Amino acid sequence: MITLIKSFILFLALFLIPFCNTPINAISLIEIQNNPERYEKIENLMTPLGLYIDKESVKSLRYEPPYYNIRATIYLVFYDGNRILSEDTIYSYNLNYSAKSYAQRIEKNITSSKSEKLDIWAKKLTENCGIQNSIQDRNSYDLNGVLKSPLDRQLLPKNIQMGSADYLIANQLFYNLYNQYFSIPNDFFNNLYMKGDSHGT
Repeated sequence: MITLIKSFILFLALFLIPFCNTPINAISLIEIQNNPERYEKIENLMTPLGLYIDKESVKSLRYEPPYYNIRATIYLVFYDGNRILSEDTIYSYNLNYSAKSYAQRIEKNITSSKSEKLDIWAKKLTENCGIQNSIQDRNSYDLNGVLKSPLDRQLLPKNIQMGSADYLIANQLFYNLYNQYFSIPNDFFNNLYMKGDSHGT
């Protein structure tokens, strides 16, 4: 009887191991594209990446203006590289460094021409647009949802660059929760890209 029990336990262990090693958030491109009510696509004309937000994962962790923290799972789709990057990320916002706040301080404290003020404003936003992201967990899959090579699971907070893919995601998350963009609206960058592209053709 003891031998039989041991054999049964061994069978269970071997049977369950593959399931224990499979991440619960494994996802394929078809699943993302076929569920737009859950996976929100972010318009992104500036890079070849597909950007998606899992709307069911979005949580407001901090609401203490001018400080905000939002947590969400986002997906970056590399179509040419047959890869989906899943990232559980915390976005930290400081309205003191938004486009509007910079403009107000510059207008109040700096005596220069309008053109010079605009240059200062753009430089400030480039240096610090007021958003950081901190990845809590991440995985990489092929477009069919099969787990690829392991990744560093947690990364240190980093400043997000104005107009980057990370910025578009963070800005859209802020809009979804608070009905206003944190800083310069995403459409501005997509429209800017379209104008530049049309001039180049």
